[in-house]
Amino acid sequence: MHHSTIRFDERSPAKGLVFSVGQMRRVDAFAIEELGLPGLILMEHAALALREACRELSPEDAPVCVLVGPGNNGGDGLALARLLHTENSARSIRSVLLAPGKSSGDAGTNLRVLDSLRDRSDGRVRIEEDLPDLLDEGSLVVDAMFGSGLDRPLEGRFEEAVRWTETQHARGCRVLAVDVPSGLNADTGEPVKGGAGRDSATVRADRTVTLGGVKRGLANDGSRVWTGGVSVGDIGVARWVLEKFGEADEVGDQG
Repeated sequence: MHHSTIRFDERSPAKGLVFSVGQMRRVDAFAIEELGLPGLILMEHAALALREACRELSPEDAPVCVLVGPGNNGGDGLALARLLHTENSARSIRSVLLAPGKSSGDAGTNLRVLDSLRDRSDGRVRIEEDLPDLLDEGSLVVDAMFGSGLDRPLEGRFEEAVRWTETQHARGCRVLAVDVPSGLNADTGEPVKGGAGRDSATVRADRTVTLGGVKRGLANDGSRVWTGGVSVGDIGVARWVLEKFGEADEVGDQG
């Protein structure tokens, strides 16, 4: 099936491939463990792809609020916040840590750098732990809470953040999801199921940048209600590595 709402860069190494969550984990592990590619480089590539989507979704002076989860998805969001500040240091950028103290490894490195920028930004870069009441009209919300590995429904502060995002979206803010909208099962393209078949609260994005390659669930057109338009973000991994773990499937814009 041809999925015209999935966009690839014309030089994307991931064209014509789809990945399960497990297969994409193996891509990351092979790149880091076998090829010696630092995880920070993968994260930086992800952030660069996300920055391109931000440029398309919102004016360069629009305020940004990044919802930061505990893992590498949150790290991608923190790296994006830094890049956006680098691009326009007058822009208001806030990062909301929904799992304070849980950013470690490469995500922790990006948090430390952003923290240093915050101290020198005259208040334009903020790192907070509480969701703001209302964002300025025209703001961009970045969902960097959970990526493709989520296996249980969101709860607590994360479920609250999904509801908060819905409120901002209804007021005219744009929403960008990192890898997959938080709450979505990347293998099925439907909300993660919990006990008694309960669906997870799930972010509804205007745009999703799925990282490395198309997740199998995003090849399901029914997922668009949550993902919005989907583009594929290159993470700096060669075509032969992606072919080693992915499966051939003619998805998206092959131009």
